Amino acid sequence: MKQPRYLRILPGIFLLIPVIGLGAQPTNNLPVVGTQYVVQNLSSDVVLVLNENGSVVSRLAYRDFGKLDSDNSSGTYLPRRTFTGQELDTSTALYYFNARYYDADVYRFLSTDSLNKDSSPYDFVAGSPHQYIDPTGQGWEEVMDPNNWTAR
Repeated sequence: MKQPRYLRILPGIFLLIPVIGLGAQPTNNLPVVGTQYVVQNLSSDVVLVLNENGSVVSRLAYRDFGKLDSDNSSGTYLPRRTFTGQELDTSTALYYFNARYYDADVYRFLSTDSLNKDSSPYDFVAGSPHQYIDPTGQGWEEVMDPNNWTAR
């Protein structure tokens, strides 16, 4: 199997990542054929899915704390990894952050933060999803500022 190639799209805000349909969940229940590409924003949210020709297959929008905004999303393909690049378990609607599960409906993790970085060990990114990300489920970090590439 080919290794995925990463391409930073100028001015460095989006990341294009090939996905070979593994774990893909097409909303029309048909198998994914060919290579799909995901485009992520600075918070690692998957915002676009492109087919191998570069055409948009799906647009994904999120509410502040990660709930998929179905009113502003469209398309037929939902990748396995979506909000902040984490796995969405479609049977429970929970995100798996490698160390613990997150419920976007209540803005909380289901178990405590092992690093105890937040005021509440169940909080997601100290209540500031525009300022912080939590890539592992074990503590938040600052989102990269496109005007200052030293953050994150």
